[in-house]
Amino acid sequence: MRLHPACWLSVLCVFAVLIQRLPLSLLAMIALLVLPAALLHYPRQVATMLRRARWLMLAIALVFIIATPGERLPGIAGGMGLTFDGFEFAALHLLRLLVMLTCLAWMLAGLGRDGLLAGLHVFLAPLANRRQLRERIMVRLMLALEFAEQGGQHSWRDWVGETEAKPHATPLTILQLSVPVVRRRDRVLLAIMAMVITVALILP
Repeated sequence: MRLHPACWLSVLCVFAVLIQRLPLSLLAMIALLVLPAALLHYPRQVATMLRRARWLMLAIALVFIIATPGERLPGIAGGMGLTFDGFEFAALHLLRLLVMLTCLAWMLAGLGRDGLLAGLHVFLAPLANRRQLRERIMVRLMLALEFAEQGGQHSWRDWVGETEAKPHATPLTILQLSVPVVRRRDRVLLAIMAMVITVALILP
């Protein structure tokens, strides 16, 4: 049974909401399961995602380690204001980010660009009758993703528009998006995921 890409996106959204309620020990167990499995299937994509987020993870760790009050560490570290709670909160948030980025890279590698766009196309269904707003958003997303994929072929001057105009005309870009049919099982799963997110956000 092959699910619609929108279902996988909704599952990721539910996981992102529920992971905020998990303790550090359970997060560590999930990370030990998810990270090796993702690296086994898509090592390049996962490694690229984590490498791009390395400075963000470092900043999060430093903020929580330095700024979190609590029971101080013994010795010089405690004299510098470092606490047990700071390291615990830093580990908790780093594991959350690590697991989410790993799952995101895994899902994006599995769905591909077309799958991601097809899922977003379903999520934007409420905007379908608003003067083709959904279509305009999808076209901008497709152009942005295509430009990002070709980013290595351009210098920084191309991004800021400082290169001289080319003598030849720019070729016409034709965008095509194949959206799978949303079947009954997909609708049921999307409804369940929406209810889970609603309940998780309402409950304290």
